[in-house]
Amino acid sequence: MYASRTFSIQLVYCIRVLYVDQATEDVQKGVTQEDIDVYYEVWSQFDPKATEYMPLDKLSEFVDRLDEPLRLPAPNTIKLITLDIPIYDGYVVNCVDVLDALTKNTLGTSAEGAEDLSEMLVGRRRGRPLCGSTLELRRQQYCAMLIQVAWRRRVEQRRAARQLSANVCSIIVKEPDDEEELTN
Repeated sequence: MYASRTFSIQLVYCIRVLYVDQATEDVQKGVTQEDIDVYYEVWSQFDPKATEYMPLDKLSEFVDRLDEPLRLPAPNTIKLITLDIPIYDGYVVNCVDVLDALTKNTLGTSAEGAEDLSEMLVGRRRGRPLCGSTLELRRQQYCAMLIQVAWRRRVEQRRAARQLSANVCSIIVKEPDDEEELTN
């Protein structure tokens, strides 16, 4: 009885030590104030008027210029899509939303259950309407491509059917002319 109780206490102690070690590693791997300062310095190069918004097409270059641990080296298109960053009217992204997504990516936290940095600063945003996210935009582009391919295929099928119909009609029209020439 005493041995099993001692073993249980030691097991609980070992588990707690493992959790403390893991938490220490996470903090060391985390984002520091210096990283955030560098982030805003680089952001100011892409947003010289300090609007807090940057065009979506500049986002890939921006995250490539950041220092570790926030940096996403190019090519980073797929990673940016999976970060699911909100996009605002005019196809622009907000600096707080991008920082929030990059921080979650660095720390390895999922979007569910983690408190959003952007939710804490929601009052700072100027009244721009949200028009989607990087993931939604990619889905829309993919669906548009599928629709275009299907439409082109349909147009080609109709064109081929008309051409075949025109060829059959011309053969039918020419046959009586050929018979008349034979009788003459």
